[in-house]
Amino acid sequence: MATMSGFAEGGPAGAMFGLPVHLSTQIPTDLGDGTNEDRIVVARYSDCRLWESPVRMRVFPSVGSGTLTVRLELWRYSIFIPGRYPAAISVIDGTGLSEPTFS
Repeated sequence: MATMSGFAEGGPAGAMFGLPVHLSTQIPTDLGDGTNEDRIVVARYSDCRLWESPVRMRVFPSVGSGTLTVRLELWRYSIFIPGRYPAAISVIDGTGLSEPTFS
């Protein structure tokens, strides 16, 4: 399974309503009028498709033959389709996610 940049190391931090919860530094926590609103991103990853090819490499010895060097080429193909089912990824926001105040 691929890891995504910004996620907390070690997998899910817990569960909520039967869904795994991942913490991320990439999601803002200072939105709204009082800069105290969060965002929640809900995703059904089984509806998002990711295909990756194996890593491939080529060596071109004739490119730098005058200086006894070679050119290395390394590549990999990948495709990610998150929009197969548009409702598979949703953002929950609003005043209900602001920090509660008690008087």
